[in-house]
Amino acid sequence: MTTTPRPFLTCLLTVCLLMWAGPVAAQSEWIDSPMYRDPDLPFLPPVVYVLPEATWRLWLKALERPEADFRCKAADAIALAHRLGFKGLEATIPNLVAASKREQPPVVRLAIARALIALDAKQAASDLWERAATGGIDLREAVEPALARWDHVPTRTAWLERLSDPATQPRNLVLAMRGLAAVRETRAVDGLRKRVMSTQTIAPVRLEAALALSLIRTEGLENDAKTLSADPSPRGIPARLAGVSLLRRHQGKAAVDLLQTMAKDKDPSVAALAVARLIAIDPKLASGVRDSLLANRDPVLRAQATEILLKVVTADSLALLTRQLDDPHSTVRGKARLALNERAVKGGQRKEVIENVTSALASKQWRAQQQAAMLLTDLGHKPAAARMVELLRADRPEVFVTVACGLRRLAEPTSLPGALAYLEEEYKRFSVGKQLPSRESVIPIMEDHQLSQLLQLMGKQKYIRAEAVMRSLVPRNSAIMTSEARTAAAWALGILHEVKSVADLTGALEKRLADLTGALEERLNDMALPPESTAVRQMCVISLGRLKAKGSLPLLKKFAPQYEITEDLMSNAGIWAIQQITLEPIPASKPREAIITRNWFLVANE
Repeated sequence: MTTTPRPFLTCLLTVCLLMWAGPVAAQSEWIDSPMYRDPDLPFLPPVVYVLPEATWRLWLKALERPEADFRCKAADAIALAHRLGFKGLEATIPNLVAASKREQPPVVRLAIARALIALDAKQAASDLWERAATGGIDLREAVEPALARWDHVPTRTAWLERLSDPATQPRNLVLAMRGLAAVRETRAVDGLRKRVMSTQTIAPVRLEAALALSLIRTEGLENDAKTLSADPSPRGIPARLAGVSLLRRHQGKAAVDLLQTMAKDKDPSVAALAVARLIAIDPKLASGVRDSLLANRDPVLRAQATEILLKVVTADSLALLTRQLDDPHSTVRGKARLALNERAVKGGQRKEVIENVTSALASKQWRAQQQAAMLLTDLGHKPAAARMVELLRADRPEVFVTVACGLRRLAEPTSLPGALAYLEEEYKRFSVGKQLPSRESVIPIMEDHQLSQLLQLMGKQKYIRAEAVMRSLVPRNSAIMTSEARTAAAWALGILHEVKSVADLTGALEKRLADLTGALEERLNDMALPPESTAVRQMCVISLGRLKAKGSLPLLKKFAPQYEITEDLMSNAGIWAIQQITLEPIPASKPREAIITRNWFLVANE
C-alpha cells in the first residue's frame, strides 16, 4: 500500500509558506522607536579581523599530522575561515588535494572534501569524484551537488547508470536525479519518466523524479500529468503531486487547462502548486478559482488568492482584499495590507482604498483594526488619527501598540489632546498599580511600549502640555515599572526644552545618573529599588546635552573621562552631550584591525 509521505508534504507546504513570509517579517518590524536613533551616537568603526598567513600555514602542517582529529580540524578551519571572508586561503587547495589522495579515515576525507568545495576548487573535481565514487553516501552527498554546479561531465555517465539500475538505493538515486536536473541532461528523460510513472517507486523518489524531469522538459508532459492526476483519493496525493510538479515550467492551452483542474484539488499541497504555476503564467488564468481559494481553510491558498486579487482588478477585488485584513492568519493579513497599499500607490486607487480601509479601522475586529491602522499610517492618511486615539483603549495589544505607533508616525496635531488624556489616565492607573478589568490578560510590557510611542510623539511635536506627565515618569517608583515609557519621557523632555537649560529639570535628569556616579549616601537612598535602567540613564545624558546644561559637564565627563569613542554606549552618549554643550569636536576614530587568536584550534604565535 502506498502511503502519503507526510514529512515530504510538510516540507513542501513549508516552502510554499516561505513564499509568502515577507509580510510577516515586515509587520513585526513596523513598530519602531526613533528615540534610539535620535541622535545617531558616535561609534567605533567595526573591527577588521585579520587571519595571519602563519596561522593557516600551521593548519596545513596539521593536515600532515598522524592524528586524524588534527587533519579533520585543519580542513574544517580552512573551510570556516574562507566562509568568514578571509582572503588567500585558495593557496591551501594543492595541500588539500594532496591530503585527499592519501589514505584517510572517512571523517577526514569528508572534511577535506567540504573544504575544497567551500574554496570552489573546480580543479579538484576529478579527484573529488574519484573519492566520492568509492566513498560513503555522506561523502557523495557533499561532493555531487558541487560536481553538478561545476558541470563535471564524467559524473553524468555515473548518474545515468544509477538512474537506470533498479537496485539503486534511494539516497543515491535522489543524488543522481538532482545532478542530472542541475545540468539539464536530456538523456535522463526516459529514465526519469519511468520512475515518475511507476507505481512501485516510493513517493519521495517519485516526487524527486518529477521535479527533475520538469527542469529538463518544459513541454510535452501534459498526458503524463493527467494520468498521474486520475486518482482523486487520499492515496493518490503523491501521484497528483508528481503530476502537478511535471508542469511547473509548462505553458500552453493543454497545460493551462490541466493546471486549472488541478487548482481545484481537495489537497492543498496539490492545489497550491497548480495555482502558483497559473499565477506565474498569467494571474487571470487563476481567476476561476479565486473565490474557492478565499474560502479555503489553508492559509497558503488564501494568500495566493490575495495575489490574484492584487493583479486582477475587478469590481469586488478591493472589498475582498479589505476583508482579508481580518484573516485568521497573519501572513494573509499582511499580504492583503501590502496589496492594498500597492493598489493605492501604484494602481491609482488611493481614494477607494482609503474608503475601504477606513471602514475596517472603524470595525470591531481587532485584526482588521491593526492592519488598517498600519496601512492608513503608511499612506499618510491623517484623518485616521481620530479613530486611532479611540483605539488606544483597545483590549488587544496588537491594536493599542500599533495605533500608538501610527499616531507617532502620522504626527497629526489634533490627536495630541486625546492622546495626552489617555496617557495621563494610564499614568494614574500605573501609579497605584491598578489593572483595568478589560486588560487583565495584557502583558504590562505592551502597555509600556504603547506609552513610549505616545511620549515620543509628544516630544517630537514639542507638546508642552505633556511636560507634567513626562516629568512624573522620570523618577523611579516601585509601582511604575515602565522602563520604555520612562526612557521615552527622559528623551522627550530634552527635545521639549532643547537649547534651554531648565534648572529643576536638569537636576531631575542628573539624579537618574546617581546610581553609578553619585555619592554613597545618594545611592543608599535608592537601594529599595532596582538599579536605574541603562536606557533611561542614556536618555538623561542625551537630554542634558540637548538642554546645553553647562552645569552638568562635570557629571557628564565622568561617563567619558578620556573623551574617546569606545564600545560603551553610555560613554559615547556622554561624548555627544559634551560636544553639544562645549562644541568641542568629537574625536575621530580609525578602523581597527584585530588578529583572531581565539576559537581556532591552532594559532601561530607572532
